[in-house]
Amino acid sequence: IREQTRQNKAAQDKWNCGQEDWNRRQQGWNSTTETRIKNVQDKLVGVEGQLQHLVRTVEKQRAETDSKLDTMKKELDLHRWVLVNLSAFVFTAVIVGILWIAKDDSGQT
Repeated sequence: IREQTRQNKAAQDKWNCGQEDWNRRQQGWNSTTETRIKNVQDKLVGVEGQLQHLVRTVEKQRAETDSKLDTMKKELDLHRWVLVNLSAFVFTAVIVGILWIAKDDSGQT
């Protein structure tokens, strides 16, 4: 019985050492996993910051583009107004010139 008890105690001690090893490995794996999770979270924070910067940049560029487009529309409206008024002036001058020539011709006969 003593020998059996000693063997059981030795087997139990061996089991406990193996269990302690297993527990240490498990803690190492947990620590490694936690480190990896932390690294991924840090990278995600960095990516989020980059995305926010890109969004701000795109919004700024869009505002600048909209402003330039509004300016170009105003310039186009001004050119259109000048062209219409210039055309009306030329048309009026041609009609007045024709009437002037017609008046001179009728006065000479």
